[in-house]
Amino acid sequence: MSQGSEAYEETKSTVRNAYDKTSQAVQSGYNRTIEYSKEHPRRFSLLTFAAGIGAGTLIAARYASSHTRTERIASPLIDAVAEVARAVIRR
Repeated sequence: MSQGSEAYEETKSTVRNAYDKTSQAVQSGYNRTIEYSKEHPRRFSLLTFAAGIGAGTLIAARYASSHTRTERIASPLIDAVAEVARAVIRR
């Protein structure tokens, strides 16, 4: 086998192992979450509600800050264009 083929096979094996380990970890976490939700339905409902509120707040803050940033950049530009327009009109 050539050196390139060996490297390819080794990389393929490493990626497959990493995928399998990740898949097992995700499946384990999912199963534990389902168990917890069945054992503590009220607490789980409150946790998911709080997580939703938190995610919504983060998303809203992200969009709100982008508008403020736009306004911070746009306002000076609009003022500068208005000044140039006034200067042109005065001539």
